[in-house]
Amino acid sequence: LQGMECLITLSDGTRVHLNAETRLTYPVCFSSKERIVQIEGEAYFEVAKDAKKPFTVQFMSSSVTVLGTSFNIRAYPEEKRSQTTLAEGSVRIYSPGSSMLLKPGEQAEVSALSGEMVKQEVEVKNFTSWKDGRFVFEQQSLEDIMRTLERWYDIRVIFKDEGAKRISLSGNMKRYGDFSQVMKMLQMTGDVRFELHGNDVYITTE
Repeated sequence: LQGMECLITLSDGTRVHLNAETRLTYPVCFSSKERIVQIEGEAYFEVAKDAKKPFTVQFMSSSVTVLGTSFNIRAYPEEKRSQTTLAEGSVRIYSPGSSMLLKPGEQAEVSALSGEMVKQEVEVKNFTSWKDGRFVFEQQSLEDIMRTLERWYDIRVIFKDEGAKRISLSGNMKRYGDFSQVMKMLQMTGDVRFELHGNDVYITTE
């Protein structure tokens, strides 16, 4: 899914919001004992409750198992890490050699290279707002922000100034149909300058 999101309802009633450049693999009908799907990219799951059939999401080298809950998984291979953020209920995340139980408001980040797992408390809306058409970021590097916007708007970002990558920004804005509107809002920080040439975005510091 390049530059768009969609909503899929699985055979058990589970709703899955898929972010841009995301691939979800799932069966037409689940087996009688378990529900298993695979994801590459980012998705928000609203899992239908079924105490007899656990729901498992497999991604990178990790997996999450639940009975019924709402959570976000971000697992883009090029980012070399995955993030599981819990909104409601509880989930158990597994990676090679370890597992961790999350409660609402917690996030588990797993390194794709080492398998190391770290848990932290987060503001859930910062990681789930994309499904509602908003982009919320808090003290996030411009490099990470632009990586997300590249997927949303099918643009190519070129940093002409390496220092611009490390600028931290906070904001809450809705998703626009035209990237130029987003560019104007980001430029209001006064620290960076954007030049748009076709689908190429050149970024320098002021």
